[in-house]
Amino acid sequence: MGILIVSDSFIVRDALYYMFNKKYGMETKILASNFLDLEKNLKKIEISKVNCMILDIEKENMKYIEFMKDDICENKIVVLDLHRSKEVCATSIKQGVDGYILNIAEKEEFMDKVNSIIEKGKKFYDIDLLQNILQDEYVECETLTNRENEILEEVGKGYSNKEIAKHLYITEYTVKKHISSILLKLNLRSRKNIIIYFKEKYSEKCANL
Repeated sequence: MGILIVSDSFIVRDALYYMFNKKYGMETKILASNFLDLEKNLKKIEISKVNCMILDIEKENMKYIEFMKDDICENKIVVLDLHRSKEVCATSIKQGVDGYILNIAEKEEFMDKVNSIIEKGKKFYDIDLLQNILQDEYVECETLTNRENEILEEVGKGYSNKEIAKHLYITEYTVKKHISSILLKLNLRSRKNIIIYFKEKYSEKCANL
């Protein structure tokens, strides 16, 4: 088994290295890196041999959650969010990481959480920030204009810009402009994300569509 610890704090790296080494001993290869070195030396680290990655994430490093989950690592990913960031929490959940942990108040409790993820295949999410995030998503939904709501529904149903323009009697340029506004307001990255958002969230939170 292999564990990779990634943090820009040498204190966090050293502490986690010590804890995992004591827990798993010689049977596990434990590696530690900061994010810059990880990106530079990705091939040398042999990600394929890593069973679990522990990412100590701050807001400026959120891109690594998606990068690791989608493009690099098919194994367990645990996000450690010591700064309790709602942005990091939301990104972690959307990316489907295996664990999201807010702090290391007690060593035994922390190791139990990680052990259940690594050895038992369970997922774990600290729930302290989830209520605030769900409230924020509802507010975001409310900030859309009536026209943006209409276009969000059309995109969510899989219609093309040309089809939406025809349905709503507007130009394709106007459709594109509204889609750009929707992406910005809902903090989404692509048309695919709008469709996912509509199916998973919007139909539940905005039943008036």
